[in-house]
Amino acid sequence: MNNRLLKKINIDYILKNYFYLIVLLLIPLILVSGFLYLIVPNYESMRIELGTAIDLENKYSELKINHIKKLKDYKSDVSLIDSSRLEKIKKILPYNNDTAVIINEISQISKKANISIEKITFSEEKDSNIVDANETDTKGIKKINFSVDVKNGNDYKTFKKFLSEIESNIRLFDVKSFYVTNDFERYSFDIVCYYKEI
Repeated sequence: MNNRLLKKINIDYILKNYFYLIVLLLIPLILVSGFLYLIVPNYESMRIELGTAIDLENKYSELKINHIKKLKDYKSDVSLIDSSRLEKIKKILPYNNDTAVIINEISQISKKANISIEKITFSEEKDSNIVDANETDTKGIKKINFSVDVKNGNDYKTFKKFLSEIESNIRLFDVKSFYVTNDFERYSFDIVCYYKEI
């Protein structure tokens, strides 16, 4: 019994006289152990993730800087091209669906070949985009499909001249198919041309 009382008195004495000192020692000990067991492992994973994010950001910045440099180079290259050559390029591959210009060009070709156009018919496609898995440069290039019906086609020589004029025209015309009567009086062409959608 005395032993128990003595232990209780000692504990009471220690708590009364050294309570603040014990608290001051225990709180940092708890904080340090919590920091070591809880925060340090998470800090390491966060540090690794942050390092990865910074690396990705640096690579992305370098990529953007390279793209800007290339765009500046392209712009300076384009400024060196003669304006007449740029106009020629726009005629080969215009920036819009210019059916009125196509009709005018086919009419001019028919006058050179000395034939009469009976009608020009444009046909719509649901998806007029050019899709080619191997060519990424064709992105944004669209097709215009149309057919040309000719009357008083005269003879084979006139037919050949008309076809040659279509194929040698500055505007890119692809003759997909054609039909000719035996006397070369009437013929029709299915043609495709292109424009770049901006």
